[in-house]
Amino acid sequence: MVISLVATAAGCIPSQLSKLMGKEGGDMSKRSASIVSGLVTTEESAEERDIGPYGFRVTWIAWDSGFRGTELRIGDRIVGIDAHVYTRGERKELLAHGTAIGNYAESSYWAQRGAADGRMVTLHVWRKGKTFDVTGALRAERFYYADDGRPALAPGGPPRLGNDGFDAAWASWYERFVQDTSRILDGGFRRHGVNNRTALEAIRAQKPRIDHLTAHYPGPFAVTTTADWQLVHDVLLGAERTFTAADLEYRRLGEQRAADVAEAARSGREVFLAAHRQDLIEPFPAVDPIAGNLDRVRGKIIVLPAMTNRNWISEGGHGYLAAGDRQRGYYFVDSRSTPFGRVLLAEHRYREQVSPKLGNTYELIGRITGAPSLRYLGDVAVTGLEVEVVGATVGGAMFVDVGSGDEQEARFAGQDALTAVGGGAPPGPRATPSQIMRAAFAALKVGDQQAWSELYAPWYLSDHGGGRFAYYPAWNRGGPDDWVRARRVILDDVYDVEVADEGLVQRLTSGEEFEGAPVIDQVLVEVEHIGKFPEGYRPVTGVEMKRVWTLQRIDGGPWRITDQRGI
Repeated sequence: MVISLVATAAGCIPSQLSKLMGKEGGDMSKRSASIVSGLVTTEESAEERDIGPYGFRVTWIAWDSGFRGTELRIGDRIVGIDAHVYTRGERKELLAHGTAIGNYAESSYWAQRGAADGRMVTLHVWRKGKTFDVTGALRAERFYYADDGRPALAPGGPPRLGNDGFDAAWASWYERFVQDTSRILDGGFRRHGVNNRTALEAIRAQKPRIDHLTAHYPGPFAVTTTADWQLVHDVLLGAERTFTAADLEYRRLGEQRAADVAEAARSGREVFLAAHRQDLIEPFPAVDPIAGNLDRVRGKIIVLPAMTNRNWISEGGHGYLAAGDRQRGYYFVDSRSTPFGRVLLAEHRYREQVSPKLGNTYELIGRITGAPSLRYLGDVAVTGLEVEVVGATVGGAMFVDVGSGDEQEARFAGQDALTAVGGGAPPGPRATPSQIMRAAFAALKVGDQQAWSELYAPWYLSDHGGGRFAYYPAWNRGGPDDWVRARRVILDDVYDVEVADEGLVQRLTSGEEFEGAPVIDQVLVEVEHIGKFPEGYRPVTGVEMKRVWTLQRIDGGPWRITDQRGI
């Protein structure tokens, strides 16, 4: 059965529904005395109210609302009705009585004005800086019935308490369906933190029930609900992207860097061991630290077996690496020692400059100090010899000579040969917020940490409300930990980051808040992260990916990122 939807004088009410209701409501529905718009709205949050006129955001449009089929969209802000324009001054009264359009007591507002079923009203709607009018019809609330007279969700069904073999009754299922659909269409990715792939699986699981609804209860309700399901499905799936080999060249560059440094690590370790050949001894069996001749091994160099997280022990928050066993003896490496600290710093530098993908195995080359040591392995106390690290291979991919470099750092093998690759020309002082974000992600792709860091704001503004601010002109830029995490994600799960939307500029300070206060503007930029799935390259959201970014500028200067995140 095909249902045609046509605009009527009642405000885009489906033609078949109008026939079922008839002039007096018909046999399939009964009217109540409550006149409503069929909209559900909520007041904008405090930060949203600061941008644009005061109003109420649309979170849902009922299937039989007179505003279905109009230009009104979920997420729009209603800022007035007919000749009345909302003001912040009447906020308290509107919220206290719930009479704003789409609120719980909206019918009281229309009753006071003598509104009747079918009355046409004009909404003043604000969307991203533009205001326009939308005209639709008010309707008396309807109570619907199925063909057998049972209460239903729509004329002819489905019955509210029936389930047709599905898990939940139609009424509870549809209530949950509306909640989920509203949450996603009402800025779900940026407002509610929706994981689109998880939500996509959930919405696809509803397809059998949607198909059953269409087949067994054809009519406007089935058509509208199916359209809502399809819209949410398409939003969650997102548009497919196409990438060329050139687009993904940055990934090959990262792999090549890692391969070059791994080769340098292999050869660097061989050269190091050859240079210390005369001092090398076999580590096991270890000399007894209590009864043995320690002078025989003091100062000698040993190559310890590869150690992982299982080899770490902690005593009162102090960490050690333990190598060996009860039969062959033990060696201990102090993780707080200066030599091992140089290894950890080189490891972090590798993650910054080469690749965040570095294993946690340690193949240590150490000098026996001759100092005996007592440590606990679980509940058992054991003795061993302390070892001072002189060289280390980490993750099988990086080698560091602890004695190389200078006082600040020990340089890993291949570090000096790394070629600095820029992400392109830096954005100019008049670059837009969107251009700043694109430049930051371009620098992230090719590993240009300096260019990336310079796009972060060196200041920090804290708004305590009530006109109270704290301004710090010197603050941390994008941190190294954020850089490493972001590099790991862009080389693994995320293939690209695209700017999806740039918001309106908001003036945070006027320069008069305190002596020396700057004029600070702020804007939000929404981005889409692109992942790889069976359906192709499509948008992905998750806890490791930031969807909405905050940028600020001081006294009309260049825009800079103020979020402490990398991707």
